[in-house]
Amino acid sequence: MRVLHVLHTSLPHVCGYSIRSDQILSLQQEMGIEVAVVTSAQQPGGSPEEVAKGVPHFRTHCPRLARSPIREMQLMWALERRVAAVINLFNPDIVHAHSPVLVGLPAHIAAKQRGLPLLYEVRDLWENASVDRGKFAAGSIPYRVARAIETWLIRHADAVVTIGETLRDELHGRAGRKIFVTPNGADPNAFSPVDPDAGWQREWNPDGHQVIAYVGSFQPYEGLEFLIRAMRLIAARKSGIQLLIVGDGPEQSRLEQLVDDEGIREHVTFAGRLPHDRVKEIYAVADLLVYPRIATLTTQLTTPLKPLEALSMQKAVLASDLPALRELISDQLTGILFQPGNPADLAEKAINMLSDLPLRTRLGIEGRSRILRDRRWDSSVARYKPIYLDLLDDQVMYQ
Repeated sequence: MRVLHVLHTSLPHVCGYSIRSDQILSLQQEMGIEVAVVTSAQQPGGSPEEVAKGVPHFRTHCPRLARSPIREMQLMWALERRVAAVINLFNPDIVHAHSPVLVGLPAHIAAKQRGLPLLYEVRDLWENASVDRGKFAAGSIPYRVARAIETWLIRHADAVVTIGETLRDELHGRAGRKIFVTPNGADPNAFSPVDPDAGWQREWNPDGHQVIAYVGSFQPYEGLEFLIRAMRLIAARKSGIQLLIVGDGPEQSRLEQLVDDEGIREHVTFAGRLPHDRVKEIYAVADLLVYPRIATLTTQLTTPLKPLEALSMQKAVLASDLPALRELISDQLTGILFQPGNPADLAEKAINMLSDLPLRTRLGIEGRSRILRDRRWDSSVARYKPIYLDLLDDQVMYQ
């Protein structure tokens, strides 16, 4: 079986999206599925064709872009042509397109031109993400157009999968069809409980403090400003606490200014972006991992990846009480949830957790057990194969 994956971006560009994609590609290869990749014109850098971990990757040339909405049309047109060319070269049995719809729609058109079945994987909704990034307002004409295109593709793809149950329910209401779930996961072997070695301690916790850590992107919806404001409250009540923030993004300069404005520079360290294989060092030195997402259209529906890695490392997790995060974390059982956008509640619960080692230990053990039972990458990726086989059976039936 040959599957052509059409992606927005892939490694070596590191983000939750590309990490999930890498797990899918690697594990499908182990299952005996032959895979290849086309990435959109928004893939940073790279040569037109390259092989990564034994998988052919075909990059799309970035055209000279105009302003929206012509820009989006240019991106889709360039990707459609590239996917069509790679279909002729790779000769796949199935095209597996991954959101956003700017990727899914061109892949759908190219697949249908060749009579190939299309599986569309929705990881997020483009119209919601665009609102969260300030591109347009919810309910505006661009929002309604984007939503209509997404809904059309969900209805016309041969099969649809998504990454979580909350997002599945949203899509089912719009599409009126069965939506499969292939949830985010963690590799319990790569992210296993480990004590930090001396080198990690010297680099990330030289003063031997208790460490609160955040690992992820610096987007407005991640709620880092509320974590920083909570850190001022924590530092005022409990000594020997350090906040370690790992990642980067458009909010960085504003967040660093906020640290200075709150007068907590000595309590906060910005570690920058780390290669994914080094993130384990941060989990190892941390006493508490915090995921302070605020309530937005995206965060209500979309499950993040990083909390699952922390749970797999048997770490105590404190996260916003949002529907998508409740899919990953059971309050008081595998982690603690706090009121989104509330620094006082975040601070209160963080202090309670940092003061209670037996609680953190129990939460960590339960969290890793949940990963081993329900959230392993290999069991999640295994769900694709029967969907693929059904698509191929349907294709034979209707030929």
